[in-house]
Amino acid sequence: MKKSTILFTALFLTNTAYAKPQQIPSEFHGKWVQAGESCKEYNNGETVRWWDINQNQINQYRFGCQLDKVILVKPHQFRAKWRCDETDDDGETIQSTPTETLTLSADGKRLTAFKQSYRFCGKHQSKDEFVCRGNKTNIAVSSYGNTYHYTAWSKSRATPDLFLQNGDVRIDGTGRYLHSVYTFTRPNGWQYEVREGGLHTAEPDHIKGWVTITRHGKTVSEMVCK
Repeated sequence: MKKSTILFTALFLTNTAYAKPQQIPSEFHGKWVQAGESCKEYNNGETVRWWDINQNQINQYRFGCQLDKVILVKPHQFRAKWRCDETDDDGETIQSTPTETLTLSADGKRLTAFKQSYRFCGKHQSKDEFVCRGNKTNIAVSSYGNTYHYTAWSKSRATPDLFLQNGDVRIDGTGRYLHSVYTFTRPNGWQYEVREGGLHTAEPDHIKGWVTITRHGKTVSEMVCK
């Protein structure tokens, strides 16, 4: 029995050490511009030949890919299967599931992927878009490149009670009451909606917004942001 236990432990540690991470390695994250274009043009919105890469997505003008399955991870190299959507000139969406490899140069400043070459224009910086302060819990919605994160904490933001990624945003309301609504989902029907102030004209000045948590369409809890 002791020998079997040792063998099982060794196999577990081996599998853990070589398990493929189910996200794009951080060395690829950031803002990239196609060879021949400049980072200044990228930052000023003067070129459409760019890429934004984060934990599990590649975004480009009219084109985006979601990480589907990791195949190979090496220093400066990442091969995976992707689920991609591309919008053509007629507004139609073309879907594909390519298998592609991202390859970095030795200095990490050049990227080759999808038969194109790109150069590095900097890392994304996290920015708080909305912070909801409650009696016991605080919630922040932050942007990171083209994605949104949800962080909820009761004691310290550094050790959150809940952290969600890949949120969506939409604009709701009319006129002076236009406001942003951020939506995040979890498995088993959970949805977290963070709404900035602007729901109606009669809201008190101290109310900055609302957070509504639902499961399978039924409200589980609501929180007023102060």
